[in-house]
Amino acid sequence: MPPPFQFTRYLYIKEEVRCALLCAILSRRKDEALFWAAELYCSGYEEETLELLWEIYYDFYAALNPSFETYLIRKCSDLSLSKHSLIVSIVINICLKPCTTDVYMLRCLYVGAGATSATSATNIFTSEIDFKTLTMHILGKPMTPQVMQDTQLAVMKWCGIKKYKKMCQHTCCKVSDRRRFLSHIIQICTLKVYDIPRKNRLNISDRFIDKEVVGDFDKNLFEGGSTSPPRNFQEFSRTFRSRNILKTGCKYKINESGFLPLFQSQRYKIGDEVLLNRYRSEWLYYASRTPFWATCLEKYGGVVKEGTVTFSDAAKEELFYELHGLEPDEQPKSVQDACIGSIVKEAYGLKTFCDQFGGLNIMEHSDDLLIEMQSAVY
Repeated sequence: MPPPFQFTRYLYIKEEVRCALLCAILSRRKDEALFWAAELYCSGYEEETLELLWEIYYDFYAALNPSFETYLIRKCSDLSLSKHSLIVSIVINICLKPCTTDVYMLRCLYVGAGATSATSATNIFTSEIDFKTLTMHILGKPMTPQVMQDTQLAVMKWCGIKKYKKMCQHTCCKVSDRRRFLSHIIQICTLKVYDIPRKNRLNISDRFIDKEVVGDFDKNLFEGGSTSPPRNFQEFSRTFRSRNILKTGCKYKINESGFLPLFQSQRYKIGDEVLLNRYRSEWLYYASRTPFWATCLEKYGGVVKEGTVTFSDAAKEELFYELHGLEPDEQPKSVQDACIGSIVKEAYGLKTFCDQFGGLNIMEHSDDLLIEMQSAVY
């Protein structure tokens, strides 16, 4: 079941912000990636932002950067580090790393198949590895210790590797855990495919930036979590109109990378006309589903009911709109296009995506494979 349609703090579509963050990271556009991370974080999705970064790591970075997992665990365990500083640190550092689309491609193939596999792990590996069947085996079965052990033994036998301790340290039980396990499987298989010493193949960039990450990024993007960048609206002069917030806040177009059409979005189901009406006339109702806006409405007595938002106190309603009335219908076209501008689904294809971000892939980008991946999701 798809998630509910939601507008974020600056009235972007939430599911598209997730995709925009991924594309910005893969493109190594640090400032843009930080913007999208801040948009998700300040909309009230603090834990979800961190979980998404973990997912991006396992889908695109784990196979080439195994030691980065240790870095992530260490940073997440540092209680002296604020959550937003943690996110800034992860985003800046992961933008430095080489990536591969192998795990992402395999997960897309599994979703497209839409069925579990009863294939035994021992039958997956012959003279060449059947990665698609391997993925069905990992993602389509309950990740019991026995299934994990069978898969590990089969992979180790095929690769000629006797020990792989990291894979044995974690018992998978959730989808994210299976993604982690699949990433480690791909990681170990690449060692045989390329036959390159580990020290020359993995951890191509072990450099981490920690001292520079807390500073302007925190102040300009994360501080306060308000619709009034960079600080709470109350700190501004009364002459600063709330209608100007989006002009200042919407720094990037949602499809800046051009790859957003590859991902599923509710905009394609509801159509441009309905989307425009939600943005211009019904924005507060759909924004109310976001924690940031829900908190604002609660503070001023706003009540969400039957597709509308009402206020019991006229004075509080007037104050709410004075401080938070974004007036998207009055915004210039450039602002509206940044949030909900039309997206041509054929702008970029999967081949372009895989060619640009593929790195040292062990899977070939054949036409047949790309056709099977047309149901790409994130």
